[in-house]
Amino acid sequence: MVTSSSSESLDILSRLAKAAVTLDMEVHIYFTGDAVKYLSKDQENSLSSLKEAKAAGSVSIYACSEALKSHNLSKNELSDAVDMTSGYVYFLTLATDATVSLTV
Repeated sequence: MVTSSSSESLDILSRLAKAAVTLDMEVHIYFTGDAVKYLSKDQENSLSSLKEAKAAGSVSIYACSEALKSHNLSKNELSDAVDMTSGYVYFLTLATDATVSLTV
């Protein structure tokens, strides 16, 4: 789960995702709060490392539907790196089966 809009958080997240993919792990990343701003098409350059991780393995990126509303972002404004928008309930359902859970 990504809650911070700092570039350092995105860098750490990208490194963790790449490491997990190297270990053949599934990665599910949920952007919420201010972090959803990174998912807009205007921020494509910020997502290049995550796109590399997606290309290398099983990485899914989710955008919090409530955070999108609060930041006046629509699905059409999101990067193609985003797999789907969802609420907390959907993501928590995924997270309950997780072996490792991290918040950045």
